Amino acid sequence: MPDHIQPYGGKQALLTHESSHDTFNSDNFLNWLENGAGVGIYAHGRVHQQIDRDIYVGDIIHKRGHGTPEDVLLMEEQALLSTGDPLTVPSRLGNLTALAVLPTMSTANGEGALVAYYQNGVVSFDTFEAPRESRYDGEGAQITKGWDSKRLVNHLLNTVSAVGHRAVSVLTRDHLFRSLRGLHFLKTVLGEGTFNSENINTVSSDVAPVLDADPVDLLEGSATGFWLFGNRMFATTGLVQGKAALPSGRGFVSWNQATTFTEDRTPRPAWEGVWVVDNGIEGIHQFAETAEVPDKASFGFICSDRSAGVRVARFSPILTHDARDGVAIQIPWSLETGRYAPEGLGTRKSVNDCVVEAVYQAASQEVRVYLRTDANSEWTLWRRFSPTQEAMAATGAFRLATSLGKPPVAAKEGTWFQLRIEGTGPVEISLIELDYSPVTGKSGRQSWSRADFSEEDIFKTNNP
Repeated sequence: MPDHIQPYGGKQALLTHESSHDTFNSDNFLNWLENGAGVGIYAHGRVHQQIDRDIYVGDIIHKRGHGTPEDVLLMEEQALLSTGDPLTVPSRLGNLTALAVLPTMSTANGEGALVAYYQNGVVSFDTFEAPRESRYDGEGAQITKGWDSKRLVNHLLNTVSAVGHRAVSVLTRDHLFRSLRGLHFLKTVLGEGTFNSENINTVSSDVAPVLDADPVDLLEGSATGFWLFGNRMFATTGLVQGKAALPSGRGFVSWNQATTFTEDRTPRPAWEGVWVVDNGIEGIHQFAETAEVPDKASFGFICSDRSAGVRVARFSPILTHDARDGVAIQIPWSLETGRYAPEGLGTRKSVNDCVVEAVYQAASQEVRVYLRTDANSEWTLWRRFSPTQEAMAATGAFRLATSLGKPPVAAKEGTWFQLRIEGTGPVEISLIELDYSPVTGKSGRQSWSRADFSEEDIFKTNNP
């Protein structure tokens, strides 16, 4: 046994292989959990600790009865030869980054293997196996097989893994984790019969330009989260090194599992772009459930403000603004279309008008529309308007189609066009329709339905 199991209470152990596993006298305990261990987790009734390159597993809780919960602080069983050596993996996997239990149905508690994410791969540990200790009869014949006679380590992946200990989220039946390649579902990556190797089997291709912009040396601070009642999964991005020990995110990408449903109730998922916290927040550290019994408004994240204060934020399904210290903070937003070339790049067009149709609310404020073309790459302000002024009689949410009229001469012609729409307050854009005509020829229309990313600073509302 390595000399890592140190006594932090009870009698002084002469040798680390000595054990007081069977004692009921607390003063006789020899081995306790390690102080200063690395990554750790409580799983299957035991504490698992990373010590150097090994995983040490503590005693099961209530080992001596329901009145002794302190048993979970002991490391007596690990000191027994009959309970197996500490769990080890090949050194080529690198350092351990995260531990998480994989939800598994048809089990006693809905929990399966303990999944360990290393720098260069992923393994699972079957520490739910019982009994832990091998037992023999008086003649030396083995009665039960313990961990010392079982293989508890299973190799899962060897090219992708989680980038940090907060980069893994436990879903209802899976894991979501962020790697250097993007975002993955563990069970999808492990699937057989696919042409996608694990390094490209991601679910985040639509937001890859945003995630890829994060510096590799800051990825250890990324966090992922799963909002059960909101049907959404998150991953921090815009990573910066602030006052905290680990980097934090200035915003996060959001994946809605069910924006709508088909006729047979098949959900239609969609990425909802980048959500950025306001300038008073330095960064997001970790997504978290804030209630013992989750509800619609109990999920959120832990973040730091500019004064190094730690705050807990919660997502709300009904609020149309942010709020901090009792003050409402209106949310700025921005949408950019792709660069579209109706009728091809060989035809020069002239813009006649554009209609923006959207659902606004009473809190919706000024909207600004910009246009640029290949002939003028600078964003040119086309129109500025207030939807609430144009729909004074409306109450609550209202749908409004706004004609922008002719654009400025500087951005009127080109072979391709791109729009950017900015505003503050809640809005749902349903249609952007451009009215154009070839410089010579008949007129036509082109509609946008998908946003795109460009070189613009998408985190500008959170720049210090």
